[in-house]
Amino acid sequence: MSHSSKLTQLLADQEAFLARPNPKAEGGNGVFDRYAYPILTKDHVPLSWRYDFDPATNPFLMERQGINAVFNAGAIEYGGKICLAARIEGYDRKSFFGIAESDNGIDGFRFREFPLQFPETEDPDINVYDMRLTQHEDGWIYGVFCTERSAGPGCSCGRHLLGDRPVRDHPLQGSGKLGTPPRSGHSFQTAAQLRPASGIRGRPVLLLYPPTG
Repeated sequence: MSHSSKLTQLLADQEAFLARPNPKAEGGNGVFDRYAYPILTKDHVPLSWRYDFDPATNPFLMERQGINAVFNAGAIEYGGKICLAARIEGYDRKSFFGIAESDNGIDGFRFREFPLQFPETEDPDINVYDMRLTQHEDGWIYGVFCTERSAGPGCSCGRHLLGDRPVRDHPLQGSGKLGTPPRSGHSFQTAAQLRPASGIRGRPVLLLYPPTG
């Protein structure tokens, strides 16, 4: 199969997959409805993120950025759509974020054209995951996510410090990173959620979830 024919087939197959309806499954407990398919998977990731389409640099149209899974998404209703800030894990076990949108939150999820990109701080992230979104009264959308950092330059033992980093953005494009919020005192702080100012006594609250043990 020629390069152009293979690319056409890949694009057509993904479009059919993205347009697939997600019917309600039979049965259930009368409280929650289940649906036939997961709403977001690695097969939703745009082909342009995974392949170099240029026949000169990728004549056999081999996948360049393999994806293991898409999971642990933070959700928000924004602009009349359900938006998910999904963790996207590559074959190298490193993750990045992408925003996927759907009109109904059940099917039709499509990622935006580009992944989220944030400027680094003075202590670069080694890995990032599990973003949680909050639309705040100040007009910003805040995303708090877990970040791994090396314990020190040249550290080869694989020991990492995990903390949570907030970012804020109006159109969910990843325009700003704010740094590190207060820590729980635990050496491995792996999840956090920002609550808006209307939550407790008129002040914003950052909920921290350190692991036990």
